[in-house]
Amino acid sequence: MTPSDKLPGIHALRVVAAVTVFLLHTLNLTARFVEPVTNWAGAHLHFGVPLFFVVSAFSLMYSTILDQGSSGWVRRFYLKRYFRIAPLFYFMLVAGVALQSLMGGLFALRPLPDLYSLFLNVTFLFGLFPEHSSSLVWVGWSVGTEMLFYLLFPLILVTIRNIYSAAFFVIIATVIGETARPLLDPLASLAFGVTVSDQHILPNLRYFAFGILAFHIYDRLRTTKLAAKNAGHVFVGVVHLLFISLAMSLIVFLIYFQDELRALWHLDMAVWGALFTVLCVWLTVRPLRLLNWAPIQYLGERSYSLYLVHFPAILLLSAFTKAAFGAIHPFMGDWAIIVAIIATYAPIIAISAITYRLIERSGMDLGKLLTRQIGRGSKIQATHTGGRAPD
Repeated sequence: MTPSDKLPGIHALRVVAAVTVFLLHTLNLTARFVEPVTNWAGAHLHFGVPLFFVVSAFSLMYSTILDQGSSGWVRRFYLKRYFRIAPLFYFMLVAGVALQSLMGGLFALRPLPDLYSLFLNVTFLFGLFPEHSSSLVWVGWSVGTEMLFYLLFPLILVTIRNIYSAAFFVIIATVIGETARPLLDPLASLAFGVTVSDQHILPNLRYFAFGILAFHIYDRLRTTKLAAKNAGHVFVGVVHLLFISLAMSLIVFLIYFQDELRALWHLDMAVWGALFTVLCVWLTVRPLRLLNWAPIQYLGERSYSLYLVHFPAILLLSAFTKAAFGAIHPFMGDWAIIVAIIATYAPIIAISAITYRLIERSGMDLGKLLTRQIGRGSKIQATHTGGRAPD
């Protein structure tokens, strides 16, 4: 295993997460008149961001664990993460404020920000303050949660070294989150029926813990027969059936007992995390060839742009998509919502391709340049000191 090895299954899960969040917001914002559809969306399509959290933790473990312990690895990690996330976030921050100023009628869901709010968003500290946790960037709350997890990640990486400690971390994160929930929720009243604990790092920490657990299970299994490339077709089929059975059992359990689980210390979050863990392990230990399909990998690479771009784009396109739905509804009935979804997502993909190429890639390239310079500086320092440079 090397950090440069691509995991197509992880990219595919990013696509699932991004598309799920898009569908949830599109159906809620542009198809409210199709009540059965919006009710179904609200009940079943809220797992996109938690899936992002699990996949993010898995990816960080995969890309960082071999670098951990080398000279300057903590600084390199923070630089890579900052320049991976910040450029597009700042662009969407400026674009969002500009749209609120120029198109107040459409974007009047929020007031214009003050300097304190801007400071918290520029520094990614907004997630620590309940009244600001939603972020000035549409759907940007999850970015604030991610950045706080990045801050903790080097310590977590050197502390959690195996499956057992990762499982214990899941339990501890669950206890921390549910203990914090009743303390967090009264601190602020957020829009759209969202509570502070829905967006805060503490209740969501368990999803990152599940991603770390998924990585350690993958790391244990990747050298076993389960992942062998020369395994027979029958054996591979049995492995796939095993993972499918585990995933379907968890899905059925959620369908029938989600309300009871939510009432019992939000254990529905634990079942969702277990489901995402199964998916991560399955699609990395025994990946499906379909996941190498170029469009899936293309969208997976651009999932961050797809996520941050989609909500303001939906707002801008809502009048068009509603008109398209109304024009086609007499011929297709409620199935016309499919046309509205396609008419919305096609421009989002096009915009995301531009933001990825001009902003995301440029930021990542700058981050890589700075990390290489740090690496060269560490080597020079090590040469002059006669040993390894301090981290």
